Amino acid sequence: MMNARIWIALSALALAACGGGDGAKLQATAAGSAAGTTSASSTAAGAAPALAVAESDEERGYNNREAGSYFNYYTPLTTGYSPQTIDGSGAASKLTFINYAFAITQSNSDGSHGCQLPWAYIDYGKPTSAAYSVDGQADQPGQKLMGNLQQFRKLKQKYPHLKLFLSVGGGGNGGYWFSAAAATPASRKAFVANCVKLLKGDLPTTTETDNYGEAGGPGAAAGVFDGIDIDWEYPGIAAGGRPYDAVNDKHNFTLLMREFRRQLNELSGYTGKDHYYLTYAGSVIFDKFAQTEALEVSHTVDWVNLMGYDFTAADWLPNGPTNFHANLYVDPASPTIAYNGVQARFDSDSGVKRYLAAGVSPRKLVLGVSYQGYGWGNVAAGNNHGLYQPAQGGANHIFGLDNMVWAIPYFLIEQLPGTVYHDPVTKSVWKYDEAGQNFIAFEDPETIATKVQYARDLKLRGLFSWALDLDDYQTSLTTAMAKVRDKR
Repeated sequence: MMNARIWIALSALALAACGGGDGAKLQATAAGSAAGTTSASSTAAGAAPALAVAESDEERGYNNREAGSYFNYYTPLTTGYSPQTIDGSGAASKLTFINYAFAITQSNSDGSHGCQLPWAYIDYGKPTSAAYSVDGQADQPGQKLMGNLQQFRKLKQKYPHLKLFLSVGGGGNGGYWFSAAAATPASRKAFVANCVKLLKGDLPTTTETDNYGEAGGPGAAAGVFDGIDIDWEYPGIAAGGRPYDAVNDKHNFTLLMREFRRQLNELSGYTGKDHYYLTYAGSVIFDKFAQTEALEVSHTVDWVNLMGYDFTAADWLPNGPTNFHANLYVDPASPTIAYNGVQARFDSDSGVKRYLAAGVSPRKLVLGVSYQGYGWGNVAAGNNHGLYQPAQGGANHIFGLDNMVWAIPYFLIEQLPGTVYHDPVTKSVWKYDEAGQNFIAFEDPETIATKVQYARDLKLRGLFSWALDLDDYQTSLTTAMAKVRDKR
């Protein structure tokens, strides 16, 4: 009989992989967060000192590296993965930050723009029973904070080192209004103020609480969030039908991040909290990198989460060729892909080097790993076990499903038939099932260990992952990634 988690996960694959509506992460698009081998020019000089991060790394004691991950807000309902799971699995003790994904950008009736949590019910309205609570205590009628955010509050109390950031946007339509919100000084100020209210803890009230009374209100989530992560995919780039300004988005993004830094500093004065963090999801592909003023923005943020994954997938390359989607290095012998008018190969290393060449400190770079793989179906073995071969759509007959699946969690990949192969050039891994003709590119503890060493060698700030619920029961990938924090 099929494992319950497998069945629930498979039924949720479309939501997790294909966007899931506003606020969910679109994992791979033709304009996705890839790394390219084409070079890009460096960016201009730094931002105004008054809007820079207030203290140096040494002054703030940031000698330890970061190990973080994204948490999909909906997983307590879809797969049962919750803050209690983060605790019970041991992941919480290994991580330094979690990005709560995703708040969505919204257009208000007065023409301004703001941030909205994805679903009030699951975010802070759904009562948690004692059996599923981090501290074993059930929510009570009349509580103003329940749901995910109350459980994260408890998780942070249990693990004081753990930081929770509100991630805004994502690869789907959650970031639909970024361009408009960043367009003018007035729109930036209003948008940021609306987002910062959530960090302050002010939540819209909701009666969607299973008859537990009204939840939310001023200060209901005070102290839950430690910062904000901006996931604008992507300034000045056509992606997913979202509005963009090819000319002005680039600099407007810089100005938007400065406004976030300014208002977060003001919030510190209001709450007495020492520091609110500001990060953003950065692309390692050449055209998207060129649409940010990387050096200027780096002076304003605490770090950049570099999306070193989603380089290729069957949803936008259904006929292949099969390839890696999170490879650290490029294979000169791999086939090129027609991408925005050029033939490109994708990898993380060249993207990291772009930021460094632009003058961005390695201490401002956190490299991404992926806990999900991408599959192709009807793939012949060729001369290297299905690698670089033509395909016909996503992987076939995954656990008996007739539909083709292209995004697959790591905990499912482990249980699928096939042989695992490691590529010594790209430092990547794939699984090939010759009988079923399925090819899956993914990451495993061995490839992540290579990225750990890479981050150490280049003195990067650390690693992060997409996303916690995709790991296996033993947190094999999180355990491997968290070793970046180990002292030599």
